[in-house]
Amino acid sequence: IAHDATACSLDWQVGTGLACTGSYPIATIVSTTASDGYAMLDSDAYGGATGGTEIEDSWLTMASPVDLNGYPNVVVEFETQYRRYNSENPYIVVGIGDGSGNVVWPDLDPTTDITNMSNVFYAFPDWASQSGVTGNATANPEVVQVNISAALVGLTTTQLADIYIRFNWTGTWGYAWFVDDFKIVEQAANDIQAQSGWIFETNSNGAEYGRTPISHIGSSYEIGGTVLNFGVSDQTNVTLDVSFTGPTTITASESIDSLETDSTYTYSIMSSLDLEVGLYEGIYNFSSDDDTLGDDNILKRNFEITENVYSLDGIGVHPEEELETTSLGTNSFNGISDQFICANEYEFKSQDTISSVTALIAPNTLPNAEVIVYILDSTSYFNLDYGNALFESDTYYVSEDDTTNGFINIPTVDICNSPNGVILNSGKYFIALMPS
Repeated sequence: IAHDATACSLDWQVGTGLACTGSYPIATIVSTTASDGYAMLDSDAYGGATGGTEIEDSWLTMASPVDLNGYPNVVVEFETQYRRYNSENPYIVVGIGDGSGNVVWPDLDPTTDITNMSNVFYAFPDWASQSGVTGNATANPEVVQVNISAALVGLTTTQLADIYIRFNWTGTWGYAWFVDDFKIVEQAANDIQAQSGWIFETNSNGAEYGRTPISHIGSSYEIGGTVLNFGVSDQTNVTLDVSFTGPTTITASESIDSLETDSTYTYSIMSSLDLEVGLYEGIYNFSSDDDTLGDDNILKRNFEITENVYSLDGIGVHPEEELETTSLGTNSFNGISDQFICANEYEFKSQDTISSVTALIAPNTLPNAEVIVYILDSTSYFNLDYGNALFESDTYYVSEDDTTNGFINIPTVDICNSPNGVILNSGKYFIALMPS
């Protein structure tokens, strides 16, 4: 356990019962063997104590080497709980020893170009280039696999017998990174892995609503997903089968002849659907001739058609999870100077009335916290012209009951001073909340 002393004084912790202690903590990992200890990097607590100005650079490294002679295809696997703030980059680094444990380690930061570093890998490659994107989070726990085979090419037998793995955290005042159940395994010959699955209305620009009022649904949908061939061998007859149960049954299927190793394919299936009110529970099953079933082949995704609730979140995206909700928040409530605003976009097919706005709140939200609700059209939203919002509420004060219930519900009588609610014509609108 160590850190770059010129950059920070933050270290990993290893033990049992460790939990985040910052002002915006994430949950402790519930890994398979959490009872016998795990590793934690608590950037939130450290950044809160130091003012969040340092580029943190902290690592956890194998104390003893592993001999990988005779294993050209190798995967690092671990269970993790991680949430990203906006520009951090956690790395997996392969240390190549000289036979005596001497390793030349790279100096990394969140913006390091690792393109030509064959021994450095992103722990979460899908998020690595998304600087400024807030709130990406794993499942708890999520199994991560990183193919490190490229780092082993061309090494001598002496070097292959002296290999170390390092978890290298870099970032400024992020959330936290938990790691447990670390393994080095031989890459499977046949391993089709589900990467994503979706269903959305074709004119929604890819927006997937967890709950949609029946008066605002369409009939044309895109059903699709992305699959990765993580195995050593090319795969044949790679298929996506989708099945939703609910008030009406939804099925879709598409196949491709082959998928090369370390390659992905994205399916897109256009479907005409006649949906009814109720919950739809979907299974996305990816397979090939040689890999027909596995824990990483399946995704579950739910959505609901409602009478009067419109919600962007509440869609399950992680394997073996029926419903996964995501969150976006701030722990800085400094009024207008904070400039933090959460907003969701909603498509209205026809004129309708909003009677209330509901938002989940974090468990550590304090009573009397102040919130303002805005309703904006696209022009005002994209121009950041909140002064010309269609509607702006009075200040809402979070109550003791709200903190107990875990959500706030603001009737629109408090937004437009009308008992009839906010009447909106067809079009796109943004519902925004801002600490006041």
